[in-house]
Amino acid sequence: MYKSLVACLVIVMMVSTGSMAADTVYYSVVQHGQFTGRHLRWKDSPTEYGYFLEYNDAGKGPSILSKITVNSLGLLSTQYITGFDYYKAPVNESFEVKDGKASWKNGIEKGSATFSNEIYSGLNSLPGEIELLLNVLRYTGRKQTTILPAGTREVKKLVSYQMRGTTNRVTQLDLISVAGGGHAPIYRWVHQDNRLFAAVSDGVSIIEADHEELVDTLLSIQNQFTFAFLNKVAVESMKRPPSGFAIKNV
Repeated sequence: MYKSLVACLVIVMMVSTGSMAADTVYYSVVQHGQFTGRHLRWKDSPTEYGYFLEYNDAGKGPSILSKITVNSLGLLSTQYITGFDYYKAPVNESFEVKDGKASWKNGIEKGSATFSNEIYSGLNSLPGEIELLLNVLRYTGRKQTTILPAGTREVKKLVSYQMRGTTNRVTQLDLISVAGGGHAPIYRWVHQDNRLFAAVSDGVSIIEADHEELVDTLLSIQNQFTFAFLNKVAVESMKRPPSGFAIKNV
């Protein structure tokens, strides 16, 4: 717990003093139009990634640091996640690859398996880490990959959005869906180099700093796919009973 607290405090101090890495990407955490926290992404070297998320939600909210190393091909080598979760419980997760074997440990399980270029799905993984999944898929040339501890992730590109900057420069953003794990798809807006631009929702939204005004626009586009998915599930879930039935004792 002490190490988790120190790690997060160090990041907060570096942000406040402007001593983060030069390539640090800053994101705003927005809830109901209000700034409530920050998400950061940086690289300590070509193979070392750092991510940090902290926000306040009426006294709750996470403060999490994720440090990741990849090999020369961009495939996962190690991941360490520390800090505190939404309910302020200590977080201490680890994932390591050694001699062709992957080992992981988190708050609910400890395990290992032969490593075949999977992505680790941590209990407290952060939104910015989406680029690592996309990098693996780009390397393998597939749209789906196996994850550890179990399951798969399938990525689909849904639509593009042309963002025009203050200098009239146009940047293309892609909306992707990530399906798997037995739940509804999650949606992310990403740059062409796979880096996260935004993760928007009706509750907590995370978006690249100085673009907060785009939350509603991106959410409106995204919701078209969310509602289409939910409608499809509703239609496919409806089954006509083979015969009549009665509801009794109500």
